[in-house]
Amino acid sequence: MFIWVALVMAVFVYGFVATWFPGGGGESARASDPDSSLATTLAVVAACVSGVSLMLRPIFFGGFQKGTLTLDSPAGARRFITGNIVCFALSESVAIFGLILALSGHPREDWLVFFAATFILMMIHIPLAGRFEAKERR
Repeated sequence: MFIWVALVMAVFVYGFVATWFPGGGGESARASDPDSSLATTLAVVAACVSGVSLMLRPIFFGGFQKGTLTLDSPAGARRFITGNIVCFALSESVAIFGLILALSGHPREDWLVFFAATFILMMIHIPLAGRFEAKERR
């Protein structure tokens, strides 16, 4: 849970940087004509990365719900840590794409969507204990 909280806090820091630092989407720092192909490319990559993070979730964590893995076993603990870190990193990368757009001078409405998508993904991937128990035990 600490890793999740740290990454969510990092997204807030990215938002602060995107909003307040030169080149970060403020009116005075905005480029006269930001490259729309960059926004399109990053949107496609962000959609793919988001999809991968959602597809990996049942691969990493399906064994917990089926009862074949537990957090007490070494294999289950490794799967829990690895799966969460991979899903968190993929989710946070979407905010990084938004930060790149912001620092490239794109308007706030272009990059804010990336930050919103990151928060949605991080809420989907929050490591609640009940998600890692067999369905029969709940």
